Amino acid sequence: MLSHHQIRVIYEEGVESVTQTIRQLSEMSEVEDERLQRIIASTTTAQLKKIEELTARITQLEAELLNRLRQLHRQQLTIAELNRHIAQLQDQVKGLNKQLTEAREQTRIAREAHLATVMKNSQTSSLPPSTDTHKRTRSLRERSGRKPGGQVGHRGMTREIIEQPDHLIIHAPETCRLCGSSLIECVVEESERRQVHDFPQPKIEVVEHQVQTKVCGRCGMKNKAKLPAGVASPVQ
Repeated sequence: MLSHHQIRVIYEEGVESVTQTIRQLSEMSEVEDERLQRIIASTTTAQLKKIEELTARITQLEAELLNRLRQLHRQQLTIAELNRHIAQLQDQVKGLNKQLTEAREQTRIAREAHLATVMKNSQTSSLPPSTDTHKRTRSLRERSGRKPGGQVGHRGMTREIIEQPDHLIIHAPETCRLCGSSLIECVVEESERRQVHDFPQPKIEVVEHQVQTKVCGRCGMKNKAKLPAGVASPVQ
């Protein structure tokens, strides 16, 4: 920008100097305007690009947020359905537990009634002796004067338990005698051993011989096995 002194000097030099100065100032103004326009255009382009990037990012975030909201809504619906299903199962379990308790009580009452009926006889109730299930019988043997059991001096012949029996049969209780509960998964607390020694009855042992025929996979020849010596008839 020109100072007051420079303007006065140019004015004193004449019209031509003033015109030239005005032309120079105009050219400088045009150059400065172009420079400002380029700066504004560059700044505007960068700002517009930045705005577009931010707009795209906002749109993407809004889409992600909407997707998350939908997923959350579905999860909430799934949780609600699971809660309803769990509540229904809990009600069913309560009903089954109630039925199980009633069944156990009925089993206990029936078992006690059965035991009371079995144990009732003419001595423990007003029933006549003819209704007794187990009646005592009198032995027809004459008294020998000896004490019952093994006699003095008699050598015992008690068999000993062997460690490797030919057959083993497990007798396990299946249900509780008191409440009727299953005993399949319960731990065995004690196991008593009883062995029965006996001679096996003679029986015919049957041995079956099966003669196989095979076809060769290479040539197709049928090959039949041979029977051992002494085996000829279908049954002998």
